[in-house]
Amino acid sequence: MRTLALILLATSLFAQDAPPKPTVRECGANLKQWVTMFKTAFENPVCAGDGTHACPFAASLRTFSTDELLDIPPLAEACSAVDKRHARGYGWAIARVENVLIMRATYFLDDAGQLDAYALWEEKQRGISTPAPSNSDEPDTVARNQ
Repeated sequence: MRTLALILLATSLFAQDAPPKPTVRECGANLKQWVTMFKTAFENPVCAGDGTHACPFAASLRTFSTDELLDIPPLAEACSAVDKRHARGYGWAIARVENVLIMRATYFLDDAGQLDAYALWEEKQRGISTPAPSNSDEPDTVARNQ
């Protein structure tokens, strides 16, 4: 019984710290802002085709820090639960913010000369070992290694 009381107390304390659920009105205002922001960014010429390093910092996105962009997905998820009528719009906003965050991170790694280091790290995490360079003048091909 005592354990149950402690669990209920802890749960009520955590529930007080949780942010309040957004209202449909708040969610609608956020969605309108996000749609405008991302459409404006992705219609910008710097985002055409594969985009450029400037794309994730297009005018409508420039003032948003990564931390501020990271706040959007959980809020959009909460709004999706509250405003089911516009759930697809919230999913769209989440996908767009994730695109921007991925572009920012990738372009940072490229600018910092860390793409190769990332590729090696990723291979290690996936359990793939890169073979040591051979001393041969022949190209290292799959056919030669078989």
